[in-house]
Amino acid sequence: ARKYSLVICWGLLERDRGQFYNSCLVAFPDGRWGCQRKGVPSPEEKRDRFGMDTRSRVFRWRGVPFGILICSDAAWLSLRWQLQQRGVQLLLHPSAGRLGKARKYNRAAERMFLGGGQQLARGMRMWYAVANPIGLSGEDCYPGNSWILDADGNVRVHLPGTNRVREMRDSLGVATIRM
Repeated sequence: ARKYSLVICWGLLERDRGQFYNSCLVAFPDGRWGCQRKGVPSPEEKRDRFGMDTRSRVFRWRGVPFGILICSDAAWLSLRWQLQQRGVQLLLHPSAGRLGKARKYNRAAERMFLGGGQQLARGMRMWYAVANPIGLSGEDCYPGNSWILDADGNVRVHLPGTNRVREMRDSLGVATIRM
């Protein structure tokens, strides 16, 4: 983060006082760091007794307040409302949706999720960046489908998803954010 003057966010499994959390760490170029824990555990996380933390944190870099919703947290209205009420202008949404054993990818579902993201960006009046992994990990297939939307819901970057291994590419989406 310091070397390239970037804010870096990454997911990890966090353990705190014997409790596990699906978390996202944030490293700032000035040496600060922060952590956002997932608020809505998936069925698998509930089964494995992951903790939940329904407090939305607001981070700031160069005057821009941003928040993080991990995976299914974006569906929880109170978490989104907390961020909106605290003046967040950029919403980061790391997720890891995977395909089942059939590995069917549905373009209509991709358009539906993107359309929902556009409605969310417009409704909350904030930039919205979704990052999904792409590739294979053991038996799991991660199809991608990442985007950056402006506060009007306009697509600035879209890295479409695929279930075809030969079409999967490492990609980086970049957009200039103007507040």
